[in-house]
Amino acid sequence: MSICKVLPISGIVGLLALLSTAAPAAQNSTTAILTERDREELRLLSARYSFALATCDDKTWPGLFAAPNGYFASGSRGQVLGRHRLAEMIRSYNCNYVNGVAPPHAPGVVVPYRAEFVATRGGAKGVLPYNGGEYQDTYVKTPEGWRFASRTVVTNKELAASLSAADFADIQKVAAEQVGPFEDVYEDTPVGRRFKSAGVVIEPAPGGAKGTAYVKGGGHYSDIYTRTPQGWRIASREFVKK
Repeated sequence: MSICKVLPISGIVGLLALLSTAAPAAQNSTTAILTERDREELRLLSARYSFALATCDDKTWPGLFAAPNGYFASGSRGQVLGRHRLAEMIRSYNCNYVNGVAPPHAPGVVVPYRAEFVATRGGAKGVLPYNGGEYQDTYVKTPEGWRFASRTVVTNKELAASLSAADFADIQKVAAEQVGPFEDVYEDTPVGRRFKSAGVVIEPAPGGAKGTAYVKGGGHYSDIYTRTPQGWRIASREFVKK
């Protein structure tokens, strides 16, 4: 995934210090107005996300998502729902820094160059562009402050195919309607068995999208999805045995 800028750890610490304000107070989740303090706290949430991701902090990073069903999503990772899976995902990176230098498989730190936040009845939503695409977020106010209800990475290739976070979420639902929950995917790496993806892995395809979803017991579905006036539908589905 392309990034706008990769900050050293010291730079991210400075960014966090600049954005930090007093501890957030609880707020009615139905409030449809965002104050400047709300916006500062949402920017801080994203900065904390970047720092925790850069350091593979499997304690802090999952806690930035609302419990119990906050999720991270991307085409390649699927829909990683719940703090247990989020912790598994962050541990899947190799983040053994030596002298402050990130190893080859460490995640890059995406630093968006602007943020657009809009109040919603349930909290807020945001779009944070960077040169490889954008984050499309939904947020909820909790007793601990603002948290991600969802954060979806949408790449430039996916944006060019008119795919969005809402499309990814709809495809996940349609794909699972008749077959139930899908199996989480793990892979063997030189440093052990690591989490790879959850739900449906999605990518653009002519006329829509295609997806791969593994099921318990072995094998996977290879799907083609099409957008209709009634929403996303499965155009074709093939079960591939293990």
